[in-house]
Amino acid sequence: MTRLGFIGTGSITAAMVRGLKASPLQSWPILLTPRNAELAAELASDLPGVTVAADNQAVVDSSDMVFLAVRPQIAESVLRPLHFRAGQNVSPISSRRHKISLHNQALSSLQFLNLHPLFLLGQLSG
Repeated sequence: MTRLGFIGTGSITAAMVRGLKASPLQSWPILLTPRNAELAAELASDLPGVTVAADNQAVVDSSDMVFLAVRPQIAESVLRPLHFRAGQNVSPISSRRHKISLHNQALSSLQFLNLHPLFLLGQLSG
């Protein structure tokens, strides 16, 4: 079973998590960052299999696939301190790839999957 993680918990993450939990992937565990603690707690309370991590690194460490749901203007400051595993699946949730340099790690060691959230949501809603 694939473990999904979201760095950044805002309206797009909430819509994606709700869509995933209403899809054939509903049994996959989802881990959220506590960045928007109120929304993250609401999702964890309302949806089985959704939990809130202690911090962003815990999401990276515990997830097979990490969705980067942060605004491009703060992406580098949020992502720079994180240590991803070589080959870890990462998907920026935006129409353009985050231009970041991760601390002590080449982007080429990650497996990027570029998804546009509206396409994914459309597929999940049927």
